[in-house]
Amino acid sequence: MRTLIMAIVFAALTALAAALTWWNEKRVEGMGQAIDGDSIRLAGEEYRLKGIDAPEFDQICDKEGRAWRCGETARIVLARELARGPLLCRSSERDRYGRRLAICTVAGMG
Repeated sequence: MRTLIMAIVFAALTALAAALTWWNEKRVEGMGQAIDGDSIRLAGEEYRLKGIDAPEFDQICDKEGRAWRCGETARIVLARELARGPLLCRSSERDRYGRRLAICTVAGMG
């Protein structure tokens, strides 16, 4: 019986956490602009793409002993993706710099 009660309490807390995340979720749509390989500007606000870590825009990397502008390349690649169509971004939390962490889709594609 105790295990059943604990399972019910756990399920209730999980449902409550999901509801609070949904309540706090911000959705925004529009054309995005790449700031660097993992950050965008959308509707006048900066968003960090959740789950992606790319070089900073001014970062230089080494490839087979040669320096190359990997940060600039990362921004170019993201900009190409953003050019495919409008974004839909969902965000319910912020990073340590105050930027919204977002999961976005481009032109309805995941």
